[in-house]
Amino acid sequence: MSDQYDSALRRLICADDDKLGPILAKLLPLVFDELLSQTDSTLRAKLVNILNHVLTRAKGNTAINLPAQSILERWFAPGLATSPNGPFFRNLSIIFLDVGIPRLQPQEQIDLALYSLENFGKLLPGLDRIVVFLSCIPGLGQISELRKEQVTRCLALLKSSSYDSVAAFFQSAVEFLLIPCGATEAASVGGLPSASWSHWKSRLKSKAAAEMVGLKCTVLRWLSSLGAEPPAFLVYLPSLVASVENYDAVSNMAESNCKRLDLELDMDNDLDLLGRLICLGLTSAPPGQEDASGPLKVETKVSVPAKLRHKVLVLLQRSRGIGPSLVAHVVHLIRQSLRENEQVQQSALQLALVLSETVDPENLVETSEKILAEVEAVFWPGGGVIAMGTATPLAFKTFGSFARQLAERPSGQGSALALQSAPKMLSLLAANDAAAQDILEALSGLVACLRGSEERERQDFLPLLDKLVTAPRAVVRREVLRWSSALFPTSSPEGRYYALRLVGDKDADLAKAAESSLAAGGHEAPPFFAMCQFLALRAIGDVDVAARLAAQEEGLLQGMPPLATGFTWFDLARAVSFLIKLAQAEGLESAVEEGESQVRAAKKPRLTHGAEAAAVFMVMLDYILSTAVEGAPFTVSDEIADGATCLELALRGLLLAACLSRGYNVEPVIKRAEALLLGGSSCLRGGRIGNRMRRLGARVLGALAKQAPGTSTLWLRQLDASLADSSAEKRAAAALGVCELLREGVDADDPAKTCHKVLSFLVAPQMEQDIAALTAACDGLRRLSERKPLVWNSLEQVSPQGQGKDVLLNRVYGLSTPMMEANSEVTSAHTTDLVYASWRFIGQLAAWDGEGEQCLDKLISIGQRDISEEALAAMGLALCAAISNPSEPQGEVATFRAGGLMHRLLKMAGDEKSDREKVEEHIEDGAASLARKRALAVHVLESFG
Repeated sequence: MSDQYDSALRRLICADDDKLGPILAKLLPLVFDELLSQTDSTLRAKLVNILNHVLTRAKGNTAINLPAQSILERWFAPGLATSPNGPFFRNLSIIFLDVGIPRLQPQEQIDLALYSLENFGKLLPGLDRIVVFLSCIPGLGQISELRKEQVTRCLALLKSSSYDSVAAFFQSAVEFLLIPCGATEAASVGGLPSASWSHWKSRLKSKAAAEMVGLKCTVLRWLSSLGAEPPAFLVYLPSLVASVENYDAVSNMAESNCKRLDLELDMDNDLDLLGRLICLGLTSAPPGQEDASGPLKVETKVSVPAKLRHKVLVLLQRSRGIGPSLVAHVVHLIRQSLRENEQVQQSALQLALVLSETVDPENLVETSEKILAEVEAVFWPGGGVIAMGTATPLAFKTFGSFARQLAERPSGQGSALALQSAPKMLSLLAANDAAAQDILEALSGLVACLRGSEERERQDFLPLLDKLVTAPRAVVRREVLRWSSALFPTSSPEGRYYALRLVGDKDADLAKAAESSLAAGGHEAPPFFAMCQFLALRAIGDVDVAARLAAQEEGLLQGMPPLATGFTWFDLARAVSFLIKLAQAEGLESAVEEGESQVRAAKKPRLTHGAEAAAVFMVMLDYILSTAVEGAPFTVSDEIADGATCLELALRGLLLAACLSRGYNVEPVIKRAEALLLGGSSCLRGGRIGNRMRRLGARVLGALAKQAPGTSTLWLRQLDASLADSSAEKRAAAALGVCELLREGVDADDPAKTCHKVLSFLVAPQMEQDIAALTAACDGLRRLSERKPLVWNSLEQVSPQGQGKDVLLNRVYGLSTPMMEANSEVTSAHTTDLVYASWRFIGQLAAWDGEGEQCLDKLISIGQRDISEEALAAMGLALCAAISNPSEPQGEVATFRAGGLMHRLLKMAGDEKSDREKVEEHIEDGAASLARKRALAVHVLESFG
């Protein structure tokens, strides 16, 4: 063999350059074959001498052609991988390829490229594929220039070749186009594994940027010539990575390629495309997926270009086919992208939003846990104050989207997420003013998660809601209202409490929303005792109620202990007002409020723990009472809760406390009633409000009378003495108090005599201008007459012949004189109260009169006048009282009287039909008096209910 090598070298030396081409075409392939198999170092040296001689002459004469394709074909030989001379072969053959390929004819370059493409899968990954791909670039350029003949041939070869070979070739194109044109000597390249870059670098480090631009444009032109006939993604991905190149000549061409192929991509069903696209943006495989193969195989990389990752994320947002096989890779891509710049973060979060809607239900829980944990770790680590960036709002939106998806699944994971994340999110809301609106996006999803959660779980949120209900920002307080409404039913204290706290909020819109929430639920309401305890715990804290109640008796005059932090006096006033309404709805207050029907539907109270309920309620009521006892002007004039003044609220609270204490220790209520009603001056103010407060105060004393007979007797004596007081307000209050106590059966030395003292207010000349006393006398005597005929009895004692009745009726009838004149206006509210009180007193007196016709005649004659709607309503109440039978309200007498009055009114209205509907018909024609008669009849019938 040694002699043959020497002989071949001599022939080469003797051959002229113009005859060297055919010789080299046969000789060089044989030499390279020998080089792969030769193990003798001496013989290998002779082979190298031959190659060096050829290379020297070829470099000196560009006309010498080298058999580049024949040399290249040896790279595909199976023996290359096992040959000990493989590295030596590669180094020498690369030199010959670099010299020979540019000298090939265009068709020869095309043939070399197509041969390489067809057999590319036979090459070893790494340097071999890189060398061969770079060798193909001139041929690829020729294919794109000779489209008519060669593109068709290329496409046919792509279709007939194995998929693995074709995919490997295009993957090499992706790697090549990822390398920045000006970074051929960089330490690393984003998007390429370190090992791969070292191979590329060894072949490209000598190339200038302009040369790289030319090579890339050649590859992109070839890709453009292929259209979408190969699998579109094979052509698309190389162009996609080239679109992030900094040189416009490359990026513009790549963008153009992408646009042409964009509509051809199947982003929903092409898992091969989706897998390769995802892996482009990953620097490492997801945990547990390190051994994945095919499109989902991820080579470890130092980094990925941010622009490329952004483009990948945007593309994936179009996909609705991220199934179980891809979700782990997508989640990992999102995780890595969240740690990039804000543009990439936004794209990753947009993809996460898509994923929340498209992820397979079986993977939702696991996916949610991973995504939300990453979002939290990046944007609000530790739950503290956050720095708002352009992507932060989207982060909260993503959080809310996943939470809503979990809420729709019956896995229970949504509740667990809400329990874990909601406190942190609400704390974020309280601590980040600028981000409040965005945080609400996340909270809206968490609210949905907690619907249907267990009571125990929802209770865990109460301390946080208690804290945030006083937050300085209205948006935070509004969120508290939303959460409480969503978490707790209206029949629970929690479902009402937060709306109650916010109904007086300084933000008008929030206050209106709280009012609507408080009114929601219809008749559903929390039990009175449960609501009492809930409110007291937040208003005064966890205290010994009995000890606190005893201590506060002194505090009514000396100052009350402070309320719990965040709870104001006005908050407490609204709470007390709500409790009073709640008690009325439960039927716990036996007394009937002013203006309500005197016929109460039978209702069984639900109250348990009566004594404890009374004590808890009284502890809170004391704060209102102490202010009312002070007697400041605002306690009578200013509304503080639900249209009620401080004094009215205190009196209504005392009335409820008296009812709650029935059968228990009533002494605390008595002491507070005495302090307010018999020791203070708040109830002695003038005006229409003062009249109403005096009536309410009298009812408080009446409610306590039967529970404290000895004390109430002393009250009666004290009030009896006050009937002769020089103050008109004191006389009025005394008259009402006396009548109320007599109504409740308080022992009196001479009840008739005491009653007559009040009656004397109506007939005494000196009382003519004392409207307050006259009104109080009519109201008090009417209340007394609802239960006892003491008025008639006292008159009979004074005037056995009955003249006293006539005198009284004429006098009371005369009190309505301001209303008797047609079209006259009432001069003052005081007079109006007096007139209405006189009507109702006449009606109640008629109930005890055997005939009653005289009273009815007077009332009907008044009702036929042209009086207001308010007056008609008062007249209806008076007529209802007139036909009642206090001794037996549901007996035959009352029924008979009611029928007689209805018949009379129907006849008076000029309608022969007795059907109520006919009475209510609209009158288009006719005298005004007939319309007034009909209106009166309608009001009376409505009063009957």
